[in-house]
Amino acid sequence: MTVRYPSPLRPGDRVGVTSPSSGVPEALRARLEVAVRDIRARGYEVVVGKCMDGSGHVSAPAADRASELMAMLTDPTVKAVVPPWGGETAIDLIPLLDWDRLREA
Repeated sequence: MTVRYPSPLRPGDRVGVTSPSSGVPEALRARLEVAVRDIRARGYEVVVGKCMDGSGHVSAPAADRASELMAMLTDPTVKAVVPPWGGETAIDLIPLLDWDRLREA
């Protein structure tokens, strides 16, 4: 197995934000917006996914979370993918990810 390291981010690069686990509750949306504004102010393009709902235990159904994560991880224009926080329920996505596509990305 070969470990691949990504290139350092450069201003202008696209950063994807998605919640593969729990989302962002309405009461904390302002904090997310501060973080997104800060990343944009540093010169990066930020794409916030649709799987961000924080009203329940997870941000969206597992199939939707897996699809959005796969789309960001395999999009050659997205140079980094970050969650707003959390991760313990992202384990639900393991059987839904296309590992062959990820290996090729």
